[in-house]
Amino acid sequence: MIIDFNAHFGQGPGTIDWCGAEKLARLEKAAGIDLAVASDIGAAFAHAAMSPETLPDGLVAFASLAPTFDRRLPTSIKGVRIYPTYHVWDFGGAACSDLLALARERNLIVQVYLRLQDLRVLLVAFEPADVIERLPKLVDAHQDIRFVISGATYAEVNANPALFGRENIWTDISHVQHPINSLPKLLDAIDVSRVLFGTGAPVLYPYSNVFRVVNSPISDEIKERILWRNARELL
Repeated sequence: MIIDFNAHFGQGPGTIDWCGAEKLARLEKAAGIDLAVASDIGAAFAHAAMSPETLPDGLVAFASLAPTFDRRLPTSIKGVRIYPTYHVWDFGGAACSDLLALARERNLIVQVYLRLQDLRVLLVAFEPADVIERLPKLVDAHQDIRFVISGATYAEVNANPALFGRENIWTDISHVQHPINSLPKLLDAIDVSRVLFGTGAPVLYPYSNVFRVVNSPISDEIKERILWRNARELL
């Protein structure tokens, strides 16, 4: 079994082309992925959004949110996603307080995106390093909420063990692509129980990360935890 914790459908910003939910589900299935945690990225970037209530089989509904999000979130969602390198998210402000109150009330996972694409292709408004610097205060103040940091590189994880080692933090491997044998090196930096499989689909081709995990020099037990067990326990 494989669970992808980082996938989107809808119309994205910049160079991210439109991809419907049905097309995303087919793309994931073709890559051998059984379930994909997915949200309509257009809801966070001022494009028309599809309600998560209408997702096809194989997709688990999250909600992509801008700071001006509608507090009436669909009942079907398992988590929410924010993009603080692209949007102005004041982690001590009213919008973030409302978001965290909803997460606590409905037991939602909060997924924080550092990047959707190579920063040279899709420019960010705020550097990932600045967001990472602000995150410890947020997660420390809300230790009962589960946070997933998506789009982190190996260098960012390795340089911030105090953040990525926290008990309420998970991270996906969608952008952990370097150096060679990056997964074994990543597992030297954080516990395997905190690592989730992620592809970044459809911006990144999902099969490439499946291939990378399956062919990494790590044990079958660790592969199983990364590919699906950690995600199932978290969900």
